[in-house]
Amino acid sequence: MDNKASVLLVDDELKLLNSTADLLKDEFHIIKALNGRHAWNYLVEMQTDCIVLDIVMPEMTGLELLEKKRQHGNKTPVIVATGNSCLDYAEACADLGVNGYIRKPYDVEELAQRIRGILSAAVNKKRKSHKTGTLMHPKVQLALTYVQHNYQSPISLKSTSRKFNISEDHLNRLFKKEIGKTFSQHLIRFRIEKTKNLLSETPFPLSEIAETTGFSRLQSFFQLFKKYTQMTPGEYRQKYSKL
Repeated sequence: MDNKASVLLVDDELKLLNSTADLLKDEFHIIKALNGRHAWNYLVEMQTDCIVLDIVMPEMTGLELLEKKRQHGNKTPVIVATGNSCLDYAEACADLGVNGYIRKPYDVEELAQRIRGILSAAVNKKRKSHKTGTLMHPKVQLALTYVQHNYQSPISLKSTSRKFNISEDHLNRLFKKEIGKTFSQHLIRFRIEKTKNLLSETPFPLSEIAETTGFSRLQSFFQLFKKYTQMTPGEYRQKYSKL
């Protein structure tokens, strides 16, 4: 048995699905699905390392598959491939934990590079987890998950500590001890990372990206982005745009 990573391609355009699979099959073990329902059956039956997912499909859309995947605790990383530049899709995808985007029509080698990057990140994450060998405090785990699913909303240390019945000081101390950052620092960094993805992989205006990623004030968005990346959002987009 080979050691190729398994990639699930989900697209209702049969010609594109087959041609992409043919070009990737030498490097990856490819599984093909024509809609979300077929893809979900594969996810239930077998282990996959990455999903490349179209959004607009019959029977079960990409968004419906992402929602079902989250509800069942499936954490397989996902790259969304879509020709639709609607901001609503980007917001929904970000909320459902998408790891990357690629715009159709795409170059297959570029897609392969995205897949490699996501697989490499997943391997590094597993190594770090095994290396520490410690269990995270349940309140920290709850707060991290809460941030992941609600970072677009006006959440804060105060509201999160209340939600999980823990004092602000205690939650902050746990965050500093276990992930090396305060809750607010983690929240900002998480939002910045989501912002970077949208800047490099979508054509959306900066004001819409700021709102999508939970920054309520445009001025603070610019200030924080430059503080954490040493460049403005516009400079980052110009340097790293994949469109």
